[in-house]
Amino acid sequence: MRLMKYFVVAFAIALVGGRAAFAQTTPINQVFTLQPGAQTVITFEGFCTEFGKTFPTSVEAPNGAAPANVVAGLSYAQGKGYTTTEQQALEVQYAIWQLLGTQGAPTGGAIAQEVVTNAKTAPTTPQGTSLLNAVQANQVRVTVSSWQPLGSKVAITASASDYFYGRGTLTVENTSQQALTLYMPIGTIFPASDNASQDMTAYFVSAQASGSTATQPAATTAATVAATTAATVAPTTAATTAATVAPTTAATTAATVAPTTAATTAATTVATTAATTTSAAGQAPNQLPTTGDDGGNSWALLLGAFALAFVAGGLLLRARPNR
Repeated sequence: MRLMKYFVVAFAIALVGGRAAFAQTTPINQVFTLQPGAQTVITFEGFCTEFGKTFPTSVEAPNGAAPANVVAGLSYAQGKGYTTTEQQALEVQYAIWQLLGTQGAPTGGAIAQEVVTNAKTAPTTPQGTSLLNAVQANQVRVTVSSWQPLGSKVAITASASDYFYGRGTLTVENTSQQALTLYMPIGTIFPASDNASQDMTAYFVSAQASGSTATQPAATTAATVAATTAATVAPTTAATTAATVAPTTAATTAATVAPTTAATTAATTVATTAATTTSAAGQAPNQLPTTGDDGGNSWALLLGAFALAFVAGGLLLRARPNR
């Protein structure tokens, strides 16, 4: 029984730990929820949209979305993983300029043509409110927190080299009186801070809570719940097991030890008393010889021995556990 209880504890801990490990592999969801007054920081990445202008040193808060074919092409490229390496991302940039009908822009290679060819299907619209609509409705306040280029400058034309894509962070604050479930659409436009630089079309990368509470990505939320469950279940189960096993063990020990101790004590008492009585009845060295009737003393000793044996038997019967 004790081994079975230990097994239950180990199984509970292993089950919760397994769920926590599984939760950490869940992909980040682009939908996030903000409570009233709460903030979150969105990380986004974007590509240039105006060939012939320079890469922007800074961008402003989003104010619109790219044309549908650019949104579809960017969604396709992101789904294929073409935005993860600089060389492939440059092909995506060439595809975006082509989809915008840009004159004189490089046509790129096979990946650029693949993106252009497959820029026909619009991405699935997530549940919730578009961040752009929330801005127009004055439900949120947005501020670009940072912006920097990715990779190194590349040869855009035969005579010009520049950056072509970058990464930034956008702080979003819920200024309404209700919780908002939001998403940043693929193809969101971040305008350049000056007219000489290109506007950027971007996609969502991640959202992280800042200051007040915001709904965390699925991976974070599941791991936390699993860890809390493990921390709660394991000590409680262990404590319950200890509380159950300890009294049982103590009772078993008491039931076993008590009769043995009582029997040993009684046997020792009888033997010691009998030996003392016998020694007193006999003639010890350097002792004067007894006088009177030896037969009477013998009967008295015999009766005393029977009495002691009777007492010892009673002690043994009382000490024996009930079955």
